[in-house]
Amino acid sequence: MPNVDFEHSIISSRLAKTLNSPDFKHRLLGVKAYLDYEDQDIVRINFLDTLRPELWCIEGLARHLEPLPGQQYGLHLVESMPRLDVHFKKLPMDNNAWVLFVQVNDGQEIFDDAYFLKKVRDQIGFGSRQNIDVTILPGIQHTLSIETPTDDNRRGRFIAPIADLSAPAESSDTIKTPPSDQEEAPTIRRGRFIGGGRDKSAPGGFSDIQVILPPLTLGAGINTVVITALDQRICAWLFFALLCNYIDRGYKINGFASSIDEKEMFAKWSPFVISDQQIAKTFGFQPDHERFRMALENIHYHVQYDEHAQAWHITPPIFRFDIIHPIDILEDYLVATYYEEARPTPLISVNSMGSQTRRSELEERLIDYMQVYGARQTIGLLLDSYENLVERMCHDAPHRLIHLVNAVNKNREYAVDSSLPPLLRNAVHPSAPLPPATFYLFTETLFLDEQKVAHSHWKMGILLVGTDHPFNNAHTLLDALCFHLHLDYTLKRSNNRALIPGRQMTVSVGDTPIGQFGEVHPEVLTRWELFYPASFIELDLDTITEMWLGEKA
Repeated sequence: MPNVDFEHSIISSRLAKTLNSPDFKHRLLGVKAYLDYEDQDIVRINFLDTLRPELWCIEGLARHLEPLPGQQYGLHLVESMPRLDVHFKKLPMDNNAWVLFVQVNDGQEIFDDAYFLKKVRDQIGFGSRQNIDVTILPGIQHTLSIETPTDDNRRGRFIAPIADLSAPAESSDTIKTPPSDQEEAPTIRRGRFIGGGRDKSAPGGFSDIQVILPPLTLGAGINTVVITALDQRICAWLFFALLCNYIDRGYKINGFASSIDEKEMFAKWSPFVISDQQIAKTFGFQPDHERFRMALENIHYHVQYDEHAQAWHITPPIFRFDIIHPIDILEDYLVATYYEEARPTPLISVNSMGSQTRRSELEERLIDYMQVYGARQTIGLLLDSYENLVERMCHDAPHRLIHLVNAVNKNREYAVDSSLPPLLRNAVHPSAPLPPATFYLFTETLFLDEQKVAHSHWKMGILLVGTDHPFNNAHTLLDALCFHLHLDYTLKRSNNRALIPGRQMTVSVGDTPIGQFGEVHPEVLTRWELFYPASFIELDLDTITEMWLGEKA
């Protein structure tokens, strides 16, 4: 879930009304985001949806919070532009390329898009410039030679035998890789971000704003913006996103080019047809027609209603690449209206034992306790990679893992059966604080029993990293938690391969196991490249909820 740092001066000028309004935090929920941190320099926003990268720049956020009057973002923006005949030479077979020709007039404000591209590349391009890249060239280039980017050649090499058609020829035939950060002449650009270092003043001691990023700025005159990516849909989306950003800034678009059949790609942004019956079946209620239309149009969908067929024809804006099914549009409606109309269906009977409501109360109490101990809450995802769950954990029963096909991310296809893998993943993340540190999370775990029956349990995991006495410290913390939760527990040796033999225990209340704790095995730590001793506690919240406060003997 990416955190994005916006310069306070930029967000204050572009979103002045919204930022100063009392409902700013509430409105952020309408784009699945919340305000994480704010000072005089930055406004840090956490975006909960990793498939909404168009929001990670000021223009994308402003489209929803303070939209430009009358601006629409449909395919007509591209179809009305001239398609220029550009010859692509040496384009890698797996890469796709789009080109925009952008004219910036003197006096127009220029933003640096390097930070936005970094966030996009890190989140959906696995950090590789070969997967996603953007390069800006002066003038109009009619012949482009694109070589696969490498670490030494950070943004590829572009050769343009035909010079700028709109200005005196200033560039040579060969456009070299931009200079390194140290060689770059000092300039001031709006939107210039720095990233990758530690900021002791920021929460958690880590910030994106320390190391200067290579610039990605347009210049006055005509610019050739080349977008390349391995994935066709992502490449087209980034082309659309930059196009919308440039139009919002007031730049003139002189044309475009593509290395693929754009008509086939444009078809992926065709209208969806959703009937009233389908909406009512999905929601459990029938929204007012005008409210439904206005909610979607306010987030830049194009909406038409067919009275005869009692169905909606809904076209997503071109900067959205995450809309692949009608349910995605219906979810957007609920998010945009803050789920105000959604009501839970009443049950014939309600069992309060182990219910989600009571478990939430238990979680809130545990959070209070963990904050007292200075622990840091992290996010635990339901799905992870086979490598993280099996190879790095020395898993002895991989056949009991549940495999779910994930069309969005192939590295997230196996359901976690323990809270330890996500804890270790968060502990080795670059944003993690230096040891000694304590992390905790709440996550659902799933596994298959010997009869291939699936089971689900909601767990709380705690990881203590860099402590002097891992096993004893974990035992002390466990004892304190059980005391506050009124759990009279006993311990019995266990045999978890991820923990050191003889330094691990099963925690039980009476004859009912409620968790485990122990010291993480050095081989597991080595496979995660975590070179500090660590201990692990896991509590079964569903089981504890049933017996919490003496409701079960």
